[in-house]
Amino acid sequence: MIMRSLYVLVFVFSAFWSGAQETVAYSANFEFYEGVYLSFEDFRANNPLPKEGIISTVNREDPAFYRKLFNTRSFRYFDDAGVPRNVFTEEVFGVSLRGEPFVKFGGQFCKIMVLGMLSYFAPGAGDPEVQPRFAYTGEGQSAVLGGDHFKQIIFNFETGEFADLTPEAVAGFIEDAPGLHREFLQLKRKDQRRAMYAFIQRYNKANPIYFPVRE
Repeated sequence: MIMRSLYVLVFVFSAFWSGAQETVAYSANFEFYEGVYLSFEDFRANNPLPKEGIISTVNREDPAFYRKLFNTRSFRYFDDAGVPRNVFTEEVFGVSLRGEPFVKFGGQFCKIMVLGMLSYFAPGAGDPEVQPRFAYTGEGQSAVLGGDHFKQIIFNFETGEFADLTPEAVAGFIEDAPGLHREFLQLKRKDQRRAMYAFIQRYNKANPIYFPVRE
């Protein structure tokens, strides 16, 4: 009876262990898989839709494939069950190119300047290979894209919450680190603005992010 219980315990532990997904901590040399992030969760899982899985009139061999793809209104792909799905380009979360992720914001694909639990980017700071010239507005119209290089956007890797990068936003995002939060609030407003990037770095160092490892 004891031996049988031991076998059952070993089986349950093995099943749990095999089901657990291996992860790796993000570092500067981490390489993202190329493709389109249909959602924020795809980005967090480093699981983009590869170019080969995209159904479009754009030639996959075209060096400007992504730019031309995002200049179309929509494209299709097959989901895991083999069912064709339609995606409006205005709804994708981002894209990964040459091992670097870009977040779609305001119709533009913006390179992430700092990636961590708290990440930020500047609208307009993108890559011409993925940057569409036009963005669909949702009413069937399109508009020429511009960019505000002086504005920065911060987002939380866990929750997907986005905000303008300001001292107030940083204070809100680091609230779960009481010591760091208190130290930041003790600074004068002008000093907070200068120091907020260093506080983001300290927060990220204490809260590393992880990505799943593909088999």
